[in-house]
Amino acid sequence: MNTKIIKFDINKNLYNTLIAKQGDTKSRFLLFNLLDGSIPFNLENRSVRVYAVKPDRTEVFNDLIITDAAKGYCILELTTQMLAVAGTVKLELMVIEEDKKLTSNIFYMDVKESINSEKAVVSTNEFGALLTALQDVDNWNKEFTEKSGKLEELYTPRLNELGEQLETIINLKLLMDVDSTSYKINDIISVDKITRLQNLYMAQFLRNLRKGSPVTIACMGDSMTYGHDTTSSDKRNADTTPCDDGSKHSFTRASITYPEALQKYLNKIYSNNVTVINRGYSGDYVKKGIDRWNKKHGANLTIIMYATNDSRADYVPEQYRGNIEEFLKWYEQAIIREILWGKAVVVFAPPKLQSFGDLDVDTFANGLIQLCKKYNVPYIDSELFTINYNSINSDGVHFNGIGYEIFGMKSASVFVAENLLKPQYVKGGTKLLNRQTIDSFVVNGTYSYNATSGAYTPSELNNTGGSVLNLNPGSSITYSFYCEEDDMFVIPYIYTISDKIKISLDYGLKAPENSLDASIGKGATPLDKNKSVIEIINKDVILIDKDKVFTNDVECLRIPTKGWHTLTISNEHRQSTDGTLVINGIEFMNYDVYASYVNINKFYNQNYLKYTSHSILSSEDSVTEMRIKPSDYLKLHPFYYLANTEYWRNPPLELVITDYLKGSVIYTFTIGNNAETTMFHGEREKLGSYSGGRTVSNITLDNDTREIVITFNGGLTNKSNLLLKLV
Repeated sequence: MNTKIIKFDINKNLYNTLIAKQGDTKSRFLLFNLLDGSIPFNLENRSVRVYAVKPDRTEVFNDLIITDAAKGYCILELTTQMLAVAGTVKLELMVIEEDKKLTSNIFYMDVKESINSEKAVVSTNEFGALLTALQDVDNWNKEFTEKSGKLEELYTPRLNELGEQLETIINLKLLMDVDSTSYKINDIISVDKITRLQNLYMAQFLRNLRKGSPVTIACMGDSMTYGHDTTSSDKRNADTTPCDDGSKHSFTRASITYPEALQKYLNKIYSNNVTVINRGYSGDYVKKGIDRWNKKHGANLTIIMYATNDSRADYVPEQYRGNIEEFLKWYEQAIIREILWGKAVVVFAPPKLQSFGDLDVDTFANGLIQLCKKYNVPYIDSELFTINYNSINSDGVHFNGIGYEIFGMKSASVFVAENLLKPQYVKGGTKLLNRQTIDSFVVNGTYSYNATSGAYTPSELNNTGGSVLNLNPGSSITYSFYCEEDDMFVIPYIYTISDKIKISLDYGLKAPENSLDASIGKGATPLDKNKSVIEIINKDVILIDKDKVFTNDVECLRIPTKGWHTLTISNEHRQSTDGTLVINGIEFMNYDVYASYVNINKFYNQNYLKYTSHSILSSEDSVTEMRIKPSDYLKLHPFYYLANTEYWRNPPLELVITDYLKGSVIYTFTIGNNAETTMFHGEREKLGSYSGGRTVSNITLDNDTREIVITFNGGLTNKSNLLLKLV
């Protein structure tokens, strides 16, 4: 008998088609190992069924036998009916638990035709699982009849329990009075109502933020929100402002807190329209924070960040310390109260600790993910704000001023454009253009849109050409994105006559470290010089794109670590005359791809290129033409050889031909943007006793291949060395 073992992720496609033989009976079995990702799918108190459609459209609905529930193993017998018809059978598995049903993706089985002469099986529907279910109903009916006298006694407690569970799902009891509202402790709140209010307040907040109206953000949390720092040399005195319950801070704080940094960097983007208030306190856990900050405040949105202390701090009361049920219960109350106060809510996972072995905080933070889904509250994994940073901690838990500023700056990146609800994920090959509702950026200052035939972008404004964003002097554009890969170079596509441009990664703050130095050549100094800011002082028209990066030694910034980042391009034109910066967009390139281009082109700006007419001295071949590829001649200079108007800037070239034993002759020419504008100037001079050597009749450009074509008219079999260099 044949049993095939199949590992099947219940959430993914099964790409391999199964094979079986028509007419086999009680001889073929499929042993499924059901998985949820890499974790076995637990089948305790669950049943598994298969629904199949045969090539003749008859159906099969049968049970699988569960052999190891904990490890997700179950067996499907390929019955006679399942194999009755040759062709492709479509199947799907159903995992059933009480009234819940989870269905797998469709997979396929190829039933090979049998040539056996036995009488063919008539294909019909087969509903084994349904018959089993009907038998269960019959048995239940029998039990019901026998025990009908005790029906109320048997089922009333069960129904009451179910009713309580449904009530908890639909409604929630308040555990405290809600200041400045009519809501009191023990009031029943509709979960659906809270969710609808969250949706409304979030939409209002994001609209006001992006439209330039003043907004206020409240940051609620523990010492990481307060800015606790007792060791750094630049620490400040404790904040003397009383909390809502009258308590006052007793610990010193860092030179800047994350709420202060959040306000600082959001105001760089949103023209000083953002105010951030700090509702953090050292030592607080979520229940204590609710009690401490019990007065309605004036913010439009609240960021809540607890779990560091709740999960394992010794001073947290025993009934709350390490108790994830109490943690989630009170976190839910905190969310509900903020929404009843009219605030949209965002939840931050607690920051990464300076420890690899402490999992308590992480396990508590993970409990928030489903809670946030319940109320449509964005959940931000703030651990990624500070990965791969060193020298940002004041102790094993808290940051110093640099760390809090980085945390606040990364927090600000979440609120750029639509990132909070629709994160802009990027990886190698991703391109962001200049569409404000699509490409996740905000312009600070004045700008305009234009359509031009010379743009690299689609003609989405009108049919005259691609759309560009014209950034006026003193203005900047900030792209915000979530980088899915480490070590990504960012290539800007810009054109300008501005005399100064600044390109900044993460506002030029301290950059994270490389994940593996060896993977990028011990720090990648030859490629990016570990910069977070590039300034371009321009004396002429400048065009930057991928071609210019690889042929003209234009620097690009590298993003060392995945996570949230911003890229700001600023027009810092210093003259009174016009200096518009034209933005086409930006492109992300994986380090390995970027490095391969740089290594291939690292000999650009060579002094000369060398060729020979013949491979060996004894050859008598007649060579009438030579072609020089763009990948060669661009090593001398970044020529404007494409279809544009800048080709007149190209420097002249000279070709030196030295024939074996015959002397040398020099020719000059200029590359244009096509054959007509490529100018052959003819012979410049002869060197030595030149007689009967190789001569040139013309030098032009192939419009299709962009190759320089050198046509010879004399000395065609002579052995020649050719040097191509700038005049």
